[in-house]
Amino acid sequence: MKSEKPPAFEFEVPALSRGSNGRIPPGQGFPPQQSPSRGGAGKWVAIAGVILALVVVGILAFGTRPDLAAARPRLRAWVEAGGHLVTLYHRPGDAWDPDRTPPRHLRIGLPSVRWRITDPDAPVRTIAPDHPLLTRPNAIGPEDWAGWDKERGLYFAAGWDPAYVPLLALSDPGERPLDGALLSGTIGSGRHTHVSLALHHQLDRLVPGAFRLLANLVQPA
Repeated sequence: MKSEKPPAFEFEVPALSRGSNGRIPPGQGFPPQQSPSRGGAGKWVAIAGVILALVVVGILAFGTRPDLAAARPRLRAWVEAGGHLVTLYHRPGDAWDPDRTPPRHLRIGLPSVRWRITDPDAPVRTIAPDHPLLTRPNAIGPEDWAGWDKERGLYFAAGWDPAYVPLLALSDPGERPLDGALLSGTIGSGRHTHVSLALHHQLDRLVPGAFRLLANLVQPA
């Protein structure tokens, strides 16, 4: 059976002006109710002709989708224009350039054994309890971290631009806490969220808390 070719990535990015620091300041972009075809200016990406305000990049995708890797500059511009980019678990070898792949510097830790939480029951501390990604539509609490399988996550972020805010701190027994499992930052008028938690594994195991957290992550910037 012949496999279908994945849809191409086409980005609708408006003309934007940069500040003295070379970055696009907040407040520019399409109003959410307008589309580029109507002369709006902003938070949209077109994939196979479908207009979106949110893009979720699946696990390892930058390493397996050459077209996605090639679209990084346009994807970064789209985020600055108001889009919300969510990147799931990646390894450094998955075409992840810490200065070119994410909209701002974000380095994934190596070796993985130093940047992972192997105990699926490891305690989770909320660093930013009022952050919208942890409060709406679901208030993420201790019950959402119960019943996880295999591990909490791996290849946590080891360094990042000040634009990013760490939302969680986790630790294996007797180990120092790691706060690179879930990062989110305002980038221009948009947002980038990077997830090193093993959400994909929990979703496969139908862990309720993973679904509740994912529902929070997939909201517009």
